[in-house]
Amino acid sequence: LSILANFGVAADTTSPVILFDELFNPDFVLPTGGIIKEDLTWTIEDDSKFLLSYDLKSDSSVEPLESGHVKSGESITTSFETSTIGTYTYTLTVMDAYNNTQEHILSIEVVEESETDTETESINFQYFFTISVVMLSLIRYHKNKY
Repeated sequence: LSILANFGVAADTTSPVILFDELFNPDFVLPTGGIIKEDLTWTIEDDSKFLLSYDLKSDSSVEPLESGHVKSGESITTSFETSTIGTYTYTLTVMDAYNNTQEHILSIEVVEESETDTETESINFQYFFTISVVMLSLIRYHKNKY
């Protein structure tokens, strides 16, 4: 901080902002014998002109999955891939040149596909099929009548 102050740079006390897709659903159903693959992307925003350092860690490793530097407005992307049920946590920590830090924790829940999910899909299909047949019958009836 004192080095930057020597160059006439005012101290920044605001932390970087980490943006993640608000519509992302972190709950996945693992199909029997299947694999889940999903890209995870964070966008970093900061009001300084300096590079921001980051560390991306997962609960399954002590060492960062990825670390480096980004500019404000750039994105950090990693791939999530699993064939195992469980809870997975990703932690992204971003630090600016003034040591202001921000952390984003993402938890992903992977559950086993249950028979009730398959039964519900089957029932939904049967319902849709029945409605379609009834609608077609009504259309034919009215078409022949007039």
